[in-house]
Amino acid sequence: LIINQVEQWIKNDVKKKCVTMSNGNIPYWTITVYERDFSTPDWAKGKIMYQIFPDRFFQSKKYIPSKISNRVTKKWGDMPNWAPEKDGEIHNNDYFMGNLKGIEEKLDYLEELGVEIIYLNPICLSQSNHRYDTADYEVIDPYLGTNEDFVSLCNEIHKRKMRIIIDGVFNHTGNDSKYFNEYNSYNTIGASQGIKSPYYNWYKKNDNGEFEYWWGFRNLPVCDGNNLEWQKFIYGKNGVIDTWFKWGIDGIRLDVADELTDEFIENIRIAVKRNKKDGFILGEVWDNAICKEGYGKQRKYLLGKGLDSVMNYLFTNAILKYV
Repeated sequence: LIINQVEQWIKNDVKKKCVTMSNGNIPYWTITVYERDFSTPDWAKGKIMYQIFPDRFFQSKKYIPSKISNRVTKKWGDMPNWAPEKDGEIHNNDYFMGNLKGIEEKLDYLEELGVEIIYLNPICLSQSNHRYDTADYEVIDPYLGTNEDFVSLCNEIHKRKMRIIIDGVFNHTGNDSKYFNEYNSYNTIGASQGIKSPYYNWYKKNDNGEFEYWWGFRNLPVCDGNNLEWQKFIYGKNGVIDTWFKWGIDGIRLDVADELTDEFIENIRIAVKRNKKDGFILGEVWDNAICKEGYGKQRKYLLGKGLDSVMNYLFTNAILKYV
């Protein structure tokens, strides 16, 4: 092609498996081919989203939970425990007691800021303050509140014509969970206790039959996305996805979407859309989601059967580099 008297080439980039346009080796733009009937929720487009780390946002005095052993309670304004303890580990067990009622009490303030979508980091029962090591997907962490408190929060958000999405952590669970139960904290036979556990096959093993852990962190055993029972539990009828939407959410942000298979994400989409036709699915993808490769092939995140959108880390990096 001749554009502005400059020779341009449309070529198939075999390595990236996509079509680009260039006048050399530098691609100018990419042609993305996706499903004809693919649509994304209009309510999520161009909106201001506010991310909340629940433990550190606001503490309502209307909710006082019972003390849980092995959790360190901090006073609001104290220094968080950020350095390794004497054993060399960072336990993430210091809590400032932010809670769901605290978020609910601040909704008018958030509305005044122009916030239209609230995104919560994980809120289910977990062993750490960040709650990315889930212990029970069907129970709100008691330091945050009750399941009923979360339903109330969702209702109040919707009264203000706002929306809410929450983190879905399905690549791994916590080792101190009802499913893995390494420390016998739960009245279940956890996967760590052997093949008699109903959860044993939920987790990945290496060639030696040993459990795999996310990036080597021993508190995060990796789940086997190909296991049918695990799939059924997460996105089957009356599974975790269905439960969360009954609570009142409008969408899910998928943690480490890079490490979930395309098929797993596509089935999550089916579950989300059967609960809400305009349910939103946001993925944690750190690279270009269009040309991202994984599991030996090009990923299909944004081609119509998986995610609605991704976290825009590329834009974040560009801003940081510019500044």
